[in-house]
Amino acid sequence: MPMNQNLSLVLQLNVNPQLDIVQIQIINAQNINSTLKVGQPLKELIDDESLLHQISDIIQQGKNNEEIEVKLLNTHMAGTFKLIVNKIHPQQYSIIFLKQLNLLKNEKEFNPLENLLLNLSTDGIIVVNRFGYIQYCNKAFSEISKYSVNSLKNKLFYPLFIRADEWSVSTHKESFHFDELVALDGAIVPVQIRQHHIKISDTEKGFVYIVKNISQLKSVETELNLRENIIESIFYASRQFLF
Repeated sequence: MPMNQNLSLVLQLNVNPQLDIVQIQIINAQNINSTLKVGQPLKELIDDESLLHQISDIIQQGKNNEEIEVKLLNTHMAGTFKLIVNKIHPQQYSIIFLKQLNLLKNEKEFNPLENLLLNLSTDGIIVVNRFGYIQYCNKAFSEISKYSVNSLKNKLFYPLFIRADEWSVSTHKESFHFDELVALDGAIVPVQIRQHHIKISDTEKGFVYIVKNISQLKSVETELNLRENIIESIFYASRQFLF
């Protein structure tokens, strides 16, 4: 079930195959800050045998980047969460707890004028939260990427761009980048990206990316370079002939 709400990072920790906590990376929850310790069994934090069994299966099968959506009701971790399990070492896995919040502005909450303006744009527009998940995209971005609007929601945006890891960490309020987008059909689309830092809600910051398809510009540039190379070759050949 896709989650259209915001995801807030609550906890990130590393566990061994026996599901003992071996390292605590991030804690953003006051109620577990003083109780969580290295060496503690994960079952003391998650009182859900079915979920623990599911995590154990992922680890035993050597899977990577697995997502689990679950509702927890225990004292320490209450609410609806998305868990991301990543293999970081043969004997160590990272578990990220992202809590579902009702804070983000989804497409239905944009007023008609905002939606009209966003979808009239010939440039692709995506709104991304601070964890890299797409919260909104317009029709132009859907057309560039060949993904449907619905399938792009809550999708990690990094895999869509070949060099996203180089420019997505920019701390400038506004920045420009050139990259290549990997479309659903496998096409590689050269794009220009304008990145803005924005405030998504009272507690969440994120980014808006304006993505321009520059395929035609690249074609013109390639043709000009080819002509320049031909002229240089002719000039070089003529000099050889004359001298």
